[in-house]
Amino acid sequence: MNVLITGAIVVDVIGQYTKPFAVHDLSPPYQHIAFDALSPIDRLSDFFGGCGPNVAYNLALLGLRPALFSVAGSDFERAYRPHLERAGVDLRLVQVLPEPARTPMAFVITDSQARQFSFWAVNDVHAEHFRSVRNHCEQAEIVVVASNFSEVMLRDLADADAPERTTVWCPGGDVFTMTGAALREAWSNSTVILVNEAEWRIALAAMETDAPPWPSSLRAIFVTRGAAGALLFEPDGASTVIPAAPARAVVDPTGCGDAFAAGVVWGLTRGMALADCGRAGSRIAAVCLQSMGAQNHRLESW
Repeated sequence: MNVLITGAIVVDVIGQYTKPFAVHDLSPPYQHIAFDALSPIDRLSDFFGGCGPNVAYNLALLGLRPALFSVAGSDFERAYRPHLERAGVDLRLVQVLPEPARTPMAFVITDSQARQFSFWAVNDVHAEHFRSVRNHCEQAEIVVVASNFSEVMLRDLADADAPERTTVWCPGGDVFTMTGAALREAWSNSTVILVNEAEWRIALAAMETDAPPWPSSLRAIFVTRGAAGALLFEPDGASTVIPAAPARAVVDPTGCGDAFAAGVVWGLTRGMALADCGRAGSRIAAVCLQSMGAQNHRLESW
């Protein structure tokens, strides 16, 4: 199947905090919070990231050639483009802004309990740089709309929506910035939705409901829960527990949700049952967990 992926290209700056964030009382309105200097962040390093490219990278590892539709700064050309091309991602639809434009960056700090603080700096890439994806959806049987500016995601979901096409929405932390009305609009144009547990709770609260809406086009919602696995919800009220796959080592959870999403999409391309798609996602997420960053793993063990 032809898979088209939209979403922001991001350079991740990842660090690991050796204590749990919970040891700090963050409730007072501090102007400045100094995390214990005796337990510093263990090395800040740059990695390739962004939900859309992460999904594309994993699908390429699985033997597909997904097309990435996105915008990047001029620094994308030095290392990020060759990396994705070596993996097997089709980059013909990536628009690169001229120098000195910089690609967005995310700062991700993970504590000893795998909780994360994330901050996204858009740098020189803005919502108006993203063109309509409508004409590029015609040959795609699956369109993945991944984390991006909320207005761009809503437009991409509307442009991709068609009865003959599967539209997979992976909003990531951008759920936190969306209104209930925007979330309901996105819901109505999605075939499959993938969120983590925190994003799930925030989305339901914003939509002021305890149960998700089920528009006619929506077939499944996957809610990832880290070591607890994932939940699959279907329109008939059925829910299925997807166990977490075992990992040889727990190194870095960054990108594991995107790896899970790629496994689901891979399963959809093969006509697998939804629960089996989720199990494929869990297996790939476990492989991602074993290395630093979202795009440094291989699937030799797959």
